[in-house]
Amino acid sequence: MRNKIIVLVLISLSILLLDKVNVLSPVKNIAEKIIVMPVSYVFSGVANGFKNNFRVLTFWKSGEERIKNLESKNWELESIKAKNSELAGENEMLRKQLNVSPVKSLLKISAHVLGVTDFMITDTGENQKVKTGDAVVFMDFYVGRVAKTTANRSFVQLATNAGSQVNVKVKTVRGVAVGQFNTSIILDKVVQDESILPDDQVFTTGDGSVNIPNLLVGKIGEIKSQTTDLYKKAQIVPPFDTRDLDTVFIVINEN
Repeated sequence: MRNKIIVLVLISLSILLLDKVNVLSPVKNIAEKIIVMPVSYVFSGVANGFKNNFRVLTFWKSGEERIKNLESKNWELESIKAKNSELAGENEMLRKQLNVSPVKSLLKISAHVLGVTDFMITDTGENQKVKTGDAVVFMDFYVGRVAKTTANRSFVQLATNAGSQVNVKVKTVRGVAVGQFNTSIILDKVVQDESILPDDQVFTTGDGSVNIPNLLVGKIGEIKSQTTDLYKKAQIVPPFDTRDLDTVFIVINEN
């Protein structure tokens, strides 16, 4: 063991001495070319690779942010476009409503429909001068009448409501439009010998609970009574489904 240590020490001293007198210079040059330079090149390439990847990652992140910003701007533009379209539609509806004959000279306010259950609920109420009994229309169609109000809500009894009874006429024939459990309307109280036919139009008379005449309630559908019945009865087909309405108009009674 001691001999091995002495040999290693002697070899080390010999290498230092040879390097001191430049005998090992050719060997060192070859070693640098074979080992050191390739290793340096590899490390340099790896470092450049990391740097390039970082640049690509940074560019990708920047592009992703730009795409997100563009998408956000597109959504904003779509929202503005939709709002403008909605306002244009409302303005057109208001213009048409103002020119409808039965209610042309009456004071009306537009009301947004918030929901329809047993009653139609709108976003207008006592603060907008809405009162119980006010008629609710859409164009020249009868929708219902205000049954209850709060500060900013109206609860509209629809023509299909079981408690709704409206005096109506079919040409010169008089009768009553009676709501049927929020699903349909029946024409009742028509004298048996009076003539009514399918597709005849049914209008309000303007007396009784609804004081505006000539509002369209619907048209005659199936005749439901027998000749032996005291009164004729018939189905009234409404012009539209009230659940599809977004806006209605409340006729304000200023008295």
